[in-house]
Amino acid sequence: MGFHNPALAKAWGEKRKGQARGDCIVTYCAGCAEFLGRLTRVSHLGEILFEPEKALAGKCRAAKAPVTYLHRLLLKRRLEKLFRSAQQGKKG
Repeated sequence: MGFHNPALAKAWGEKRKGQARGDCIVTYCAGCAEFLGRLTRVSHLGEILFEPEKALAGKCRAAKAPVTYLHRLLLKRRLEKLFRSAQQGKKG
């Protein structure tokens, strides 16, 4: 949204910052993590799931394109592998 309507994006970010009242915001959107990270503490859901200690310590940085695309592919492969393993476990 920041490209299309910067004023609205800034107002939205400030509103979310106020709602968080100093708590860390967790988001699944890499773009939101990057944008909100300029205003307040933010963690991406992937960080919470795969690197919780680092995320809770505030030591994660939001990835930017094209790294976000690579992360999505790696997560997809990891989840597919877990799903296949779970399915094989049910058969046996």
